[in-house]
Amino acid sequence: REHHYILNAKFVAWPREPPRRIDVVKQLCPSCLKSVEVPESAAGTDYPCLVCGSMIPVPKNYSPSVAVPPPPPVPVLPADRPPPPPGLAPPAGSTPTPSASTTAPGDAKEAGFSIPSACIDWLPAIGLSLVFVLTFFTWIGSYPGGHRLFSQNAWTALGSDFSPNAVPAELEETEKQLEKTIKSSWFLLLFLALLVVSLFLVWADRILPDELDPLKLPAPLFPLTKIWPMRHGLLLVLCATLLGLFVIQGWKGLGLENAVQNLATAKYEEETKAADTEMKKTAAKVKVGMEYAKFAIQTTTWYSISFWVLVASVAAMFLRLRLNDRVGRPAPRFALQF
Repeated sequence: REHHYILNAKFVAWPREPPRRIDVVKQLCPSCLKSVEVPESAAGTDYPCLVCGSMIPVPKNYSPSVAVPPPPPVPVLPADRPPPPPGLAPPAGSTPTPSASTTAPGDAKEAGFSIPSACIDWLPAIGLSLVFVLTFFTWIGSYPGGHRLFSQNAWTALGSDFSPNAVPAELEETEKQLEKTIKSSWFLLLFLALLVVSLFLVWADRILPDELDPLKLPAPLFPLTKIWPMRHGLLLVLCATLLGLFVIQGWKGLGLENAVQNLATAKYEEETKAADTEMKKTAAKVKVGMEYAKFAIQTTTWYSISFWVLVASVAAMFLRLRLNDRVGRPAPRFALQF
């Protein structure tokens, strides 16, 4: 009796290995002049041609390389060189950089000075105070023959007045005419008002701290809290405005100067109007100039000092603003190379 057994069989399809890639190169057969694929492993040998069977010389592989130059030699200091003094040796690992101060003998030299920040801080306060004091000194006067005849300061120029000094009897009539002719210098009104405001603000900057506490301030000083952070810029504008008003008033002339000019013009006014030729007009102008020149009007040294102090105050306030941006950096230095 035959027994048949049926076995359940499961057929599994094993994955086939991927074909191996053979790197080939194409060569030209010198016999049949056909392009033939030659494996890369045959480089440097003779390989038979697949068309005609003759041997094909296969060149070797070429691998380019870049030649790296050797590093520069490290300079060796002489053994007998003395070591640097304490405090001047550079830190380990740092490379000194050439500068203007480490130049070889025969190169350019430098001479200069540094401006301390304290000097820049105090210069506007001292300068504006000095200008205020100089407003009580003579700014312009009449000095015929080196003798002071009439004089005027900032306050008398504002009040359309002048100060006579031992006027001779024959010049009393001239003095009365000047009193009638003299006028006020109105630019000085704005100049003196801004000077007082600038003095108050610049001394408050020196006395009060950098940050104001409103609880510790008296009631009249409350408006300072609004302008305090920008006080240096405001002081620069005030100093520049004072300098501008000073220059404008000097260009227009002070009251005494203008009064003498008007007096000389009025003396030859009829002759100037009657001049009908160019020669006569020139002669009238010369007479007016001579009449004005005999008063010898000139500004004083105090007037010149006031101008240059104002210039220095403007420059100091400008440097003060720049120092606010240079926190932690060295003070400015003025140097001359030669």
